Amino acid sequence: MMGMLAIGYMNRFYLSYGHKFLEPYNWIMPLVIGVMSGTSCDGVDIAIAQISSQSIKLKAFEIYSYPQELKKQILNPSLLSLKEIAEINFNLGRFYGSCVKKMMNSRRLNSKKIYCIGSHGHTFFHKTVGPA
Repeated sequence: MMGMLAIGYMNRFYLSYGHKFLEPYNWIMPLVIGVMSGTSCDGVDIAIAQISSQSIKLKAFEIYSYPQELKKQILNPSLLSLKEIAEINFNLGRFYGSCVKKMMNSRRLNSKKIYCIGSHGHTFFHKTVGPA
């Protein structure tokens, strides 16, 4: 089964189906959710948007604070064992999921109205090559 992807280019939106790009036409995708976090751990940003052939509209945006213990672990990975770092992977997923559920519940959104949820994950630290 081939997936569809909305592509924005030159202020026009195209729908990709498999390897073919379809010309712009009037279509509206159900709601999509994006989850974003950063190495500062100032919070998890969650956006709900609706994408159509003509625009991307932000429907809702919320920032959720990390639980103190999880934030402490993320900010100090050198103090953790390999097992604890691996466990954070699951704890972050659960936390992101609970934030998405809270946002959906607060806006009375049914999951059937959500087309997809995207998250880039979380970077613990950056290793650079050469002088910092």
